Amino acid sequence: MPFISLLAIVLSLFGQALSFSTPHTWTFTGTVTETRQVFVMGMVSQVALVQSPGFEAWVIQRMESQSNELPEIVLGDAAIGDQVRVSITGPHVSKNGLDWDVCQPLSSNYCRQGWLYDTGPIADDWGVPISPSNEFIHYPNSNPSIVNPLFWNTEVLKDAPALKRETCPHRPGPQTGRAHPCACWITSSRTTTGLCRLAGQAFPRGYLEAN
Repeated sequence: MPFISLLAIVLSLFGQALSFSTPHTWTFTGTVTETRQVFVMGMVSQVALVQSPGFEAWVIQRMESQSNELPEIVLGDAAIGDQVRVSITGPHVSKNGLDWDVCQPLSSNYCRQGWLYDTGPIADDWGVPISPSNEFIHYPNSNPSIVNPLFWNTEVLKDAPALKRETCPHRPGPQTGRAHPCACWITSSRTTTGLCRLAGQAFPRGYLEAN
């Protein structure tokens, strides 16, 4: 089995797929594999990439304030290796999707920012606004991108052991230009460590070179 598939299987063990629970909550769990600083709505924002079974999703953690009209908003504080629960809940959330027009209290910073970022024209087939959240809910394989991350809350699962990044023994060969699939993760059982170290054997010479 290719190493990429093995790594995906290992990471998927630490998450639960997207699901809806009544009356007003969408949620999934997974492992943070990357964090970055980007611009969202013109504001410096911290985002995290969460690996979950069958998909990965970029989520907003923090949007910095640039004016009194749009104060800073914090939706999470996860680091690489944390196991997290990503969710959105409230009267604006239904099984059919999100409608920020009914977010409460509507004048709150959270509802205002959510409405500005995560809404759009009404989709004829969905009956709810086209937005990053609704595209993800209706098409889970859409994998929310770093350009359109989810405006959802991220909670670190305190009782779950964090994974650690291990430096891989190989790097991409100069002729390929491909990203190295082995941004290694290890657990206390070192299961993933062993898989990671197989990377040098899983790919032919010319694809990977020793550091």
